[in-house]
Amino acid sequence: MARTKTGNKKECILAAATVLVAAHGAAVSVRQIAEQAEVAHGTVFLYFANKEALLGELQACLRARILASMAPAHAAQACLRERLRACWNGYIDWALAHPLEYQALKRLAEDDGLSGTAAAHDDPMFRDAGILHDIRGCAGLRDRPFAYFEALFLSLAQIAIRFSTSDPAGVEKYKASGFDAIWQILANP
Repeated sequence: MARTKTGNKKECILAAATVLVAAHGAAVSVRQIAEQAEVAHGTVFLYFANKEALLGELQACLRARILASMAPAHAAQACLRERLRACWNGYIDWALAHPLEYQALKRLAEDDGLSGTAAAHDDPMFRDAGILHDIRGCAGLRDRPFAYFEALFLSLAQIAIRFSTSDPAGVEKYKASGFDAIWQILANP
């Protein structure tokens, strides 16, 4: 087996884990990850205490990337609809540009043992406090937990991503109609 250069081992391990988790979910073994990364099995444990720590760090890295893509690129004084649209478009654009990473993140979120690390109260999807406050004040969320909105957002985004993947010419149409659905949920009690 060819060996990975010393300086890149941790990144290679995480990259290998991304590929394997996207394909097989969290059931992948450390040995499989080491083989994919072209490092010795024991090398993985120089960087990660165990498989859960490796997958937790992978999830945190991927989540940070997708959250960064959602950061509003416009003035904070823009209306909630435009700030939320920027978050929506950023999320979907990142997922379409990084399908392997998106699939790995999705598979990790489905795993019960890791889902708590990405809980809305620990690492909110909508980090902008103004967006959080404004969304919570919308008529469609009265008496509902914020996690309800986040689940709706993710479900509708997954639909838009799936259809955009199978119909690349319709990406803007799917993004627009998905966002319109999200906005209708927020705007109507």
